[in-house]
Amino acid sequence: MIKRHALIIGCPNVNGQEKLPGAQIDVDAWKNFLLSNHGGGWYHNEITVLTNPTPQEVHSKIKDMPDGYSFITFSGHGYVDSSSSTMICLQGGNVSELDLVPSSARTTVILDSCRGLLQVKALKESLEMLRHEVAVDREKFRDRFDIALEHAEKGICRIYGCAFEQAAQESKAGGDFTQALVLTGVNWSGPGVLSLRAAFDTAEKVVRSKKSQQTPECQLGRRIHHFPFAVYD
Repeated sequence: MIKRHALIIGCPNVNGQEKLPGAQIDVDAWKNFLLSNHGGGWYHNEITVLTNPTPQEVHSKIKDMPDGYSFITFSGHGYVDSSSSTMICLQGGNVSELDLVPSSARTTVILDSCRGLLQVKALKESLEMLRHEVAVDREKFRDRFDIALEHAEKGICRIYGCAFEQAAQESKAGGDFTQALVLTGVNWSGPGVLSLRAAFDTAEKVVRSKKSQQTPECQLGRRIHHFPFAVYD
């Protein structure tokens, strides 16, 4: 099966910038979702969490990510530079989205540098239920996730929590888009595999329904088979 590794980056406390307590909530939500059967039954040793890292630490982890499938998320401050590239703000410097590209044949990058309010109580309760799943079922869910991954075309998929030149309000509830995306996977009841494309479309509608000035965007390519996002028996 394809080797996989997830890098979850959260920057709630970057020197000189407003604190974003919601970014830490996003980090926890991503980790718990991936570890759940719904999220693909990832193992703990397949997930790396970086909190308030420096650019050097991020570059080092990106460089060391194995070939196979890489899943990278970021929650924190960000902006768009003069070349229209999304920049993420880290401790002691910033990193371009173009640098978040490991050597993996298949990569998903999700950048949520916008904050927004969502009902996280339901998310926490749902994740708590997922953590109590019977561990013996994990391999079944992993196999289903891996099979879908092997059928998906190689390449990089990028997802942004908002469009260029947009900003959203920070709250202790976490990122509006991140919470919507994770909840999409948590609440999905199958059957089979929920694609990254379908998950984004659902989360994007949730964010838009709030009538906020935040428009999620994605670059998934013209694929026949999209990367899996969630699985269900």
